[in-house]
Amino acid sequence: MKMPATAKKQPTQEVAIKENNVVALNQDENIIPDYMKTDIGQHYGMEALDHSDMAIPRLKVIQGLSPEKEQFSFLKSGDYFHTAHEIVLDQPFLAVPILISKRYILWRPRNMGGGILARANDAKHWQPAGTVFNVKLDKNEGGTQVTWTTKTTVKESGLAEWGSSNPADDQSRPAATLMYNILLAFPEQPELSPAILTLQRTGIKPAQKLHLKLASLDRPIFQSIVRFTSFLDHSGENDFYNVNTELAGFLNTKRKWRIDDQEAWMLGSEELYKRYKALYEQVSETGLDIKDEESLQADIAEPSEGTPDY
Repeated sequence: MKMPATAKKQPTQEVAIKENNVVALNQDENIIPDYMKTDIGQHYGMEALDHSDMAIPRLKVIQGLSPEKEQFSFLKSGDYFHTAHEIVLDQPFLAVPILISKRYILWRPRNMGGGILARANDAKHWQPAGTVFNVKLDKNEGGTQVTWTTKTTVKESGLAEWGSSNPADDQSRPAATLMYNILLAFPEQPELSPAILTLQRTGIKPAQKLHLKLASLDRPIFQSIVRFTSFLDHSGENDFYNVNTELAGFLNTKRKWRIDDQEAWMLGSEELYKRYKALYEQVSETGLDIKDEESLQADIAEPSEGTPDY
């Protein structure tokens, strides 16, 4: 098991340019022989792989019963956990949103084994379409036998509307789960980039607040730097940790980025911005391929487990 760690590694490329123009570089770079430096960036040994072979790491907000707690003893509720590097990011941390995707998932009830019945990766069209699913709702939802039909579009099916999980109960939750996936890059720690932060159910309102902030800027979102923290949220008698965001500034501008900064400094570089733009163009063309999507059902706690469905 890895020991507790926080993401304070030095950048591996130009990212933080102080007022005296001294560039912060990886401390290990000075010990790399020149004959090895010439091959850096070539990715030798991975020629047979492409984007489809790569799993994008995930950034998760740890809850009271998050399964990661069983594997990593240093995790506590409210932490932002980077699944690839297996570290906790210090809060607040700065990140650049590269792209935000919206989708719906129709989950098989967990009492039936869980898993994905259908998905709408474009948030409009079901795959598979026109399919009838006979399911038995989980016990906490009454255990009723119901029928869900995907039809061609999410709107036609009505499965994203309240009352659709149990047609006999107009107060039942939506059968389909709305999900926002935010692809994040970390300008201070580029070795952590990119990572996906998924917001669903209780995270929908914080996600939509962030969307409103970014839309008001009228510029590409990957020019913006967002400050992330977590906070203890409440719904009825349930407590859980949620995502809080605030606009911190723009990439490649000079300012005091942290509370304890004594001087203004520039965060970013032209090279880094071009890399973010290229990443956006690539993902917007190919789509956001989330290989561990089925694991997200485990993040939706039962109401009796301390986190509400909505």
